[in-house]
Amino acid sequence: AAPKAAAAPAPLQDQPPAAPTAYTALIVDATGIGAQAAMFPRVLGPTGQVLYDLATADPNTAVTTGLCAYRKSLDQARKDPRAGANPLVVKAAETAGTGRTDLVVDDAGAAQIAALSSGGLLRDAKVIVVTD
Repeated sequence: AAPKAAAAPAPLQDQPPAAPTAYTALIVDATGIGAQAAMFPRVLGPTGQVLYDLATADPNTAVTTGLCAYRKSLDQARKDPRAGANPLVVKAAETAGTGRTDLVVDDAGAAQIAALSSGGLLRDAKVIVVTD
């Protein structure tokens, strides 16, 4: 009997691109704008719309961990356990409010933060603010 020919290898199929990793936290870079730490900070869009505040976070989480963590550098913020492996970093354009505790982001930052609202990271207070 003649030896059987080896089966031809299956053609390579195009693999779909890997889905981007979901963000694990929000880091707001508020350096250079005189932002001050606060117990109840808010993140606002350019027209004043509230993107993140006490009403956004789960009350139990906010009491346990606070609404956000404050760090003095992006490096420290990225190393914070709250940040996880893939935090979204958004630059604050200015402060608002009498105590300079509310952080205002531009349109692009507002859109990115609004997209996070469908996930649980804002509800879980996975927010870090970097100040000077």
